[in-house]
Amino acid sequence: AGSSSTVVLSSHWFRVVAMLRVAARRHLSSASATSTYVLTINAGSSSIKYGVFDVADAKGPREHCSGVLEEVGSSASRLKLVVGGEIARDERDLSIADHGAGLAAIR
Repeated sequence: AGSSSTVVLSSHWFRVVAMLRVAARRHLSSASATSTYVLTINAGSSSIKYGVFDVADAKGPREHCSGVLEEVGSSASRLKLVVGGEIARDERDLSIADHGAGLAAIR
């Protein structure tokens, strides 16, 4: 059972990466086809924190977007997405049952 849920989560992460790259390019005019992105993920017991960084910038890694899903497993979950330093999404009182549902909500 453990390996099958790992595979399911992996396919979700690929979709999350694609979604975050599209969101970053859509919201930031400085994104280019030559950018190299890195997705960082911190999945805790009741939260998912993530960020997308352009690591090809000569000045060092540059954050394109970041977000957090808090209170996973409760009816008081909160989802926040920051793009270009501005809050692009802030939803409260969501009912996110588990991390798989959390990944679906991040999209």
